[in-house]
Amino acid sequence: MARSKIETTTSGLGYLDGKPVGKRKFLVKGEFDVVMKEELILIAHDRESAEDRFIEFASKKAKQLGGELGTTFIDFAEHEEYFSGKR
Repeated sequence: MARSKIETTTSGLGYLDGKPVGKRKFLVKGEFDVVMKEELILIAHDRESAEDRFIEFASKKAKQLGGELGTTFIDFAEHEEYFSGKR
């Protein structure tokens, strides 16, 4: 069996039989969005204050992840009794 030919370039990239091998470090700068779906029971006076508290919660979560809050979509905000059937 013939031995494979290993070559190294001045940039540090290695080649084995003419194919690149090994890994190099790359600096990558990018931006991405993370979508999180949360269903919370929040204590609030009315629908608007409940939505405001949800946005505060989302903002704190984004900061914990090292980012900032982008677009926020609130599907619904109703009294807990509305969904539990006690109303």
